[in-house]
This record gives sequence, C-alpha cells and structure tokens, in this order.
Amino acid sequence: MKREIKFKAKRVDSGEWVEGNYYKPSGLLSGEYISLSTTCANLYPDLDEDSDEPINLENQPPGISIGKFIEVDPETVCQFTTIQTLCEDPKDIYNGDLLKVMDGANCVNTCEVYFENGEFKCEFENLFDFLNDSDYTIVKSGNIHDK
Repeated sequence: MKREIKFKAKRVDSGEWVEGNYYKPSGLLSGEYISLSTTCANLYPDLDEDSDEPINLENQPPGISIGKFIEVDPETVCQFTTIQTLCEDPKDIYNGDLLKVMDGANCVNTCEVYFENGEFKCEFENLFDFLNDSDYTIVKSGNIHDK
C-alpha cells in the first residue's frame, strides 16, 4: 500500500499556506522549509558543485524561496492524514485542521484533527450516525494556525 506523505505550513514571509515535502536542514542553513516539488530539489541551483568557493547567503532575506524551497514557520507545520473531506469537492485533511459535520447549511458538530499514539484522530460525538446518513457532509472550516 502506497501512502502519500506531505506537509503544509505557513510561509514566514507572507503567512500563506504552502504544501509539499518538509525539510529541516542541518549545517549551513537554519530554519525549516517546504519543498514545492515532489522530488528533491537542489537547495542552491546556481552553485557550482565542483567549486571550493564558500556559499554566501548574506543577501538572502528571510522567508524567500531558495530554489524550490520556501521557509516556513515551524510552529505551523501540519502532516497530511491521507484522507479527504466527505463532500462534492474533497479537500486534503491535515493535523490541526478544523472539521465540521454539516446537515445542509447547518453545522451540527465540529472537531480538531490531532496526532496521538501513532494515529490521526478527530473526535465527533455520534460520528457513526453522521457517516451512516448520506444527508451529512464533513467539510474543513480552517486550521488551528489560522487567525
């Protein structure tokens, strides 16, 4: 069974959400990043790998894209749960997302997605009643990191 592993987090420069692979470098760079590519990108696309010249990052303002990497706020990193919302336009669900059970236009229950003891959880009262009734839909209403 193939499981898609991806993350989302808020950019440090704009506060917008970005999705992709999570990367926390060691060595020359500090900070945490999301790669917008599903393949590993070269963090320094203009770097001559055969050169002995040191890498100069002085002119790089915080929060910019470096190659295909975007610096993100580490407090907002959320992992994909591998499931989507139950509605006409399915959305990926990440830990930290806020979900609503809807009966038409009425919200009848809410919960926060969280990770505990090796699994993602979201506790609704009477969840099986909602899942067994086709009149209900589950939609995302935001994330705990949205203000």
